[in-house]
Parts: sequence; structure tokens; C-alpha cells
Amino acid sequence: MSPATFLKSARGRDDPLAMGTGGGDRHMSSAATSARQSEQTGPVLTPGGLAVQTLDTLLLRLERARYGIEAASDDILLPALEQAQSLLGDLLVMLDRGSNNDIGSRLATMYAFLMTELLPIASTRDVSRIERHMRAVRELRGAFAHVSRVE
Repeated sequence: MSPATFLKSARGRDDPLAMGTGGGDRHMSSAATSARQSEQTGPVLTPGGLAVQTLDTLLLRLERARYGIEAASDDILLPALEQAQSLLGDLLVMLDRGSNNDIGSRLATMYAFLMTELLPIASTRDVSRIERHMRAVRELRGAFAHVSRVE
């Protein structure tokens, strides 16, 4: 017998503390409902927080690509590069490119540059190029993390 079934049978259906449709969920406060939804979906991220999370994942993919080069494995390298490019595309889509948004246009230029620079790595197997990309992404991540704390 599950704990919910046990509590339901022990308390009865009309008890407001009973679980399930017997009354407990009906009387749940909005704060408790919000907390339950937050547990199910995770915390809501600010745009800066989402950028930090995406840049963290990008760093992991670049690290994986570097490992693929060192291991001489196309099965590791190529998917990692493809995923890194996809993440850079996601970052491009997230940008606010409204009028007079100099930062957005500069970031778009940087993301596009990084995307095009990843293409030749599949054939050149240049570890130093991957490491340069990782340094640039770490700096960006640090800047977004700083801004996110301020938000």
C-alpha cells in the first residue's frame, strides 16, 4: 500500500488534510501549489541565468570536443561540435536585438564568429583552437553570471 493510499484510508475522504481528491489538494494554499509546481518544473531562470546555463553546457560540449580530438574519435568529436554549434544558435536566438541594442549586436557577432570558427576544427583537429574558444566562452559566462547576480 502506498503512503498516499494509507493516509487516505486512515484519515477519511472528508478530512481537509487527506491526500488526493479527497480534500487535501482542494485546500492547498497558492504558495504550496506554487512550491509544488516549482519542484516539478525547476526554478524559473532570468534571461541572464538561462545564458549562464547555456554557456555552461557549451563549455561541456567544447571540453568533449577537445577530448574527441585527443582520443582521435570522430564519434566523440563530431557530435560535440554539432551540439556546440546548436548551443551557439540558441544563444543567438535568445538575444534582444531591438533598436539601439549595441550589446546584443556585439554578442550576435561574437556567437556567429564562434560558430564559423568551429567548422574547420572537425578537419584540422586543432586543440589550441578549441581551448581559445573555451577561454572566450568562460569569459562570457563569467560576465553573464555577474550580471545575473545583479538582476
